[in-house]
Amino acid sequence: MPSQRQIEANRRNARLSTGPKTPEGKARSARNRSLHGFCSRDPLLPGEDPAEFAASLAKWRFEFQPANPDEDYLVCQLAAADWRLRRIPCLEAEFFTAGLSNQPGALDKWRGDFFGALTRAHGSATRAFYNALHALKSRE
Repeated sequence: MPSQRQIEANRRNARLSTGPKTPEGKARSARNRSLHGFCSRDPLLPGEDPAEFAASLAKWRFEFQPANPDEDYLVCQLAAADWRLRRIPCLEAEFFTAGLSNQPGALDKWRGDFFGALTRAHGSATRAFYNALHALKSRE
């Protein structure tokens, strides 16, 4: 348990790191999670078709016929994981196409360890998909 002195030091330090201040910095920060959508709360990225996601969700709802809010939540989790899993091969193809293009700056948008993040995202989405699927099937 932190002491009162540690709590006060943490509060002083927190006042120094308040995030971006300029409109440009705030706009850039707002897009941090939407480059590839691996960590976004919303399964849809800008440019993706909401009607297509809604159709996928409707397909899963038809498949499992959720009888209560808990089951509907699991179906939504299943649909979101399915959506993310379908996105990964497209991102992978885009990444390799950019790398093979020999265009200067073609890989600039893929900062950091993109391939590692892609691998982790695939594992995470796969686990989420099968966890929701298992929970739904165990209720039948």
